[in-house]
Amino acid sequence: MKKLTVKRAIQIQATAAKVWEIIVSPSAMKRWMLVEPVVDESVPFALGSRVVWAHDTGKPYLTGTVTMFVPGKRLVLDLSDVSWRRQAKAGEVTYALALEEANKGTRVTFSLGDLSIDPEAQMWYDAYAKSRELEAIREMAENPGR
Repeated sequence: MKKLTVKRAIQIQATAAKVWEIIVSPSAMKRWMLVEPVVDESVPFALGSRVVWAHDTGKPYLTGTVTMFVPGKRLVLDLSDVSWRRQAKAGEVTYALALEEANKGTRVTFSLGDLSIDPEAQMWYDAYAKSRELEAIREMAENPGR
């Protein structure tokens, strides 16, 4: 099967520190992520932190473990889904955000994949290719009062 990796980028008129704060804040994550995660809001987000996505019944189906945490620069979660026929190798399926100061603001680059391990790979690829996660982060960073 061909590799399926979503890649998107956006320019945000805010400092990398402000954008980073939104990306790693458990309460903010619930507002900008396409699928609302279950995260422990009582513990600061860090290397080794876990993000869980669950069905309406509360049963988890996807887990992300933070494997790279470079404040103000890069966040990477290794993903594992119960529907996958095999366990993904470390770094095989990741959800990543990279920040770079540019043009008096911050360029945020998002990547998700390789999704080809997932039986519903094309559906997830299509959903994230047109998701508004980056736009939600931009809105939160550029208009914090809203």
